Amino acid sequence: MRRIRLIPAFVFLCLVGVCVAPSWAQGMRPSYTPSSPTLSPWFGLYNRDSGPLDNYHNFVRPRQRVYRALQQQHNEIQRQSSNLNALGQEVLSMRQPSSLRPTGVGSTFMNYSHYYSVQPPARRR
Repeated sequence: MRRIRLIPAFVFLCLVGVCVAPSWAQGMRPSYTPSSPTLSPWFGLYNRDSGPLDNYHNFVRPRQRVYRALQQQHNEIQRQSSNLNALGQEVLSMRQPSSLRPTGVGSTFMNYSHYYSVQPPARRR
């Protein structure tokens, strides 16, 4: 009789253990980013509804051009990013504390202290 009571408790604990464990879908494994397209542009060569043009000019060639344009944009963005990083490092290296004092007068909005001079109240004895 005592064994029969322990079986549902054991099953319940096993289910809780499985549900609490982090799953692979929650980001435990690194994400996969392919270096090339996962679907070949030549896959569209055998489509049946191509229209007035042949399948190569309707599906394959435009995909290849888009992929080539995206690659060029990616390379250009990488180049610009590295140039910006180098420029930022150069600016940081040029920045040194200056011995010159700042010039000019600081201003604030709605500051009428030069019209209405505020004297500290005199102390009473």
